[in-house]
Amino acid sequence: MTLSESTFARLYEELYDDVFAFCARRVGRQDAADMASEVFATLWRRRQEPKEKSDRAWAFGVARRVVLNEWRSRRRRKRLSDKVRGVRGRQGPEPEMIVVRRAQDERVVTALQRLGKKDQEVLMLSEWDSLSPTEISQVLGISLPATHQRLSRARKRLARVVELTDPGLVQEFAPERGNA
Repeated sequence: MTLSESTFARLYEELYDDVFAFCARRVGRQDAADMASEVFATLWRRRQEPKEKSDRAWAFGVARRVVLNEWRSRRRRKRLSDKVRGVRGRQGPEPEMIVVRRAQDERVVTALQRLGKKDQEVLMLSEWDSLSPTEISQVLGISLPATHQRLSRARKRLARVVELTDPGLVQEFAPERGNA
């Protein structure tokens, strides 16, 4: 049995308060109106579909799914918020280290700019954006073996440019090489 517009209007009048209360008990009063509106919007979109349940059971089934979706969204937002808070809460390096690091970064960027665009791109995705080779292959639309090969070649080219233009930078990054 499908619902006519007048039957839907009656259903809305009869069940809105109950659906609102159902949602309020699960997500709080401040979000319950939005949830109830979403329930009735879903019911309206699906009013022409045949149903085997009573109107009340149908409305509460939809309300349950809307609330479950809201709970999932809240969990995702909380995890993201916790992750962001964890990143912000970390202690940064000492100011002296920041100055040294910036100087090194500028020298690396200068060397990087001497490479071709493809080498720059793959190195930045790997080192600055912290993407895995699998993720890089997806971003660039190339195979995983091609990504590994491109990364390897780009790193070798960067090392050659650094050795030729700024040999002191190599020493700064590998001062303990002989002590292992």
